Amino acid sequence: MNENKLKPKDFITIGIFTALIFAVEFACGMLGFIHPYIVASFVVLIPLVGSIPMMLFYTKVEKFGMLTIMSVLIAIIMFVTGMGWLGAPLIIASGLIADLIAKKGGYKSFKLTALSHGIFCLARNRQLPAQA
Repeated sequence: MNENKLKPKDFITIGIFTALIFAVEFACGMLGFIHPYIVASFVVLIPLVGSIPMMLFYTKVEKFGMLTIMSVLIAIIMFVTGMGWLGAPLIIASGLIADLIAKKGGYKSFKLTALSHGIFCLARNRQLPAQA
């Protein structure tokens, strides 16, 4: 049996952490209703707060494809919640690049994991103009 193949346990882990990251980032996003100036801080606030569950997820990642699948799920969630489809290719591409970077470090290198997370956050935290 191929050890690098994703198992049902890996898919469950991806689903749980995707939901957790979405909930944490959604809660941060709701802070924009308090004051509009807080929206400008989302570029810093969401990656910092979202890093906590994401780093826990990185401790579970051992196989290529887990970050890519998570990025596809996040792109779908963002589309369904009204963020538009234009960001989906960027989110998926950043997830694939983050997966490649983390794989290069064997999913255990701190420096490459931090770089991978930075790339993973780039596309998700873009600022879109307000729609009327």
